[in-house]
Amino acid sequence: MRELFDRTVLQILNDHISTEAVLAAETSDISTALWQVFEDNGVTMALASEEHGGSGARWFDICGSIIACGNYSVPLPVAETVFANWLLSKSEIQPPEGPVVFAESDRLTIDSGKVSGRLSDVPWGGSAGHIVALTNDATPALVLLSGGEVQSMEQTRNTAAEPRDMLTFDNACPIAVVPLSSSVTTDVLRMGGALIRSAQMAGSVERVLQMAVDYANERVQFGKPIGKFQAVQHQMALVAEQASLARSATETAFSLSEQALDVTSIAVAKICASEAATAAANITHGVHGAIGFTHEYPLHIATRRLWSWRSEFGSVTYWSTLLGQQVCRQGSQNYWASIVNGDTIR
Repeated sequence: MRELFDRTVLQILNDHISTEAVLAAETSDISTALWQVFEDNGVTMALASEEHGGSGARWFDICGSIIACGNYSVPLPVAETVFANWLLSKSEIQPPEGPVVFAESDRLTIDSGKVSGRLSDVPWGGSAGHIVALTNDATPALVLLSGGEVQSMEQTRNTAAEPRDMLTFDNACPIAVVPLSSSVTTDVLRMGGALIRSAQMAGSVERVLQMAVDYANERVQFGKPIGKFQAVQHQMALVAEQASLARSATETAFSLSEQALDVTSIAVAKICASEAATAAANITHGVHGAIGFTHEYPLHIATRRLWSWRSEFGSVTYWSTLLGQQVCRQGSQNYWASIVNGDTIR
């Protein structure tokens, strides 16, 4: 099934995503026509169960597609909707049509069936049709809200000019409210967000690496392409190493999250992808020199996303601390065994 999704998504990206389309999206809302292409091809419902109209795919099946979306800097909440629809379907809620987004940490209150509260940094929150969030109750519940229930909105954008809006609800009528299932924890939205951002960063790192390789082979200095200089080759090799590490860690996290999101592998993936993002952006801008900082040259489309995505859904510090705490709780006597046996650290 993965091959089918990879082939389908790459065809969509090659046919519809261009530098001009990405830049145009930085000052506009979600492109309805472009969104419909992804939806008509079943991409957004890939992980939803067949009973809910989805493909019943595994996380591993969709991994390459989300990496590709990061590689092409897709200006749509495709990855967010894939995850949100998986969570809704897993919670026995019928996923709706159109973009579905979520907030990672803020929670809402529910009283007499009405929902109130504020959600911050919601990707494409102002133009998405539906929002998924958690309630701040003794027994947290998953809430699906219509975008039409937003009382007020403060529109902001991240460094990549992607919408990250603040939404306020006041006695809103939810479409659905269900208690979290036993396999879903209260940090599920942060983990899911970190998982998809890791994949997107892995794809974007591969993009800037290819751009830098192409440029280094074309730019001539002192009578030969700069890619022939050992110092440049060394820097490019470092980016290639980081790209490989980010993809490997991400693929592992997707593979281990079949039944439930695997916090350890997600932490490793987010750490590796974020560190790769920093190194790749720094080095590839150095290789390009002054041209890499111009608006006309498309390198910034990818690097601005790398700088933004690395801090979303938990920074390197956050995930490194969490991973370190897990290792310490396990104890030194189990540390080496968990590494060589491939066991998940708990």
